[in-house]
Amino acid sequence: MSAIDSTPHRTLHNANCKWYAEENDSFYVDLVKDRARAKIFEPELKEKIYVLIVIILGKDFSGEFPISVYWNDKDKHVWIGVDCDEVEIEKLNSNQRLKERTAKALREIYRYEGFFIFQDDIAF
Repeated sequence: MSAIDSTPHRTLHNANCKWYAEENDSFYVDLVKDRARAKIFEPELKEKIYVLIVIILGKDFSGEFPISVYWNDKDKHVWIGVDCDEVEIEKLNSNQRLKERTAKALREIYRYEGFFIFQDDIAF
């Protein structure tokens, strides 16, 4: 019998597992609403949708294509900032395959399930 199998150790282990799971879950609560935390995962989001964006728009950005995640507090939805003109934004927002892939990525990365749109990013 190992040390972890004894009742006090098992109880402590189970309590630690529960605490860790709760802490991990709490990190994702309203993640998309917190710009500092949302920014952490933008490279991962880009990795999942960039190639499809290049295909849809028919141009290569040579990897220099920032993707930002913002929360629209007024309308209560995510908007994904990209460096595109109005015509390109419309192409992105009307492409069903991109919408599905982006929704899946937002669900997997940000644990967000809700409405989102692509918009021209804020230039600073």
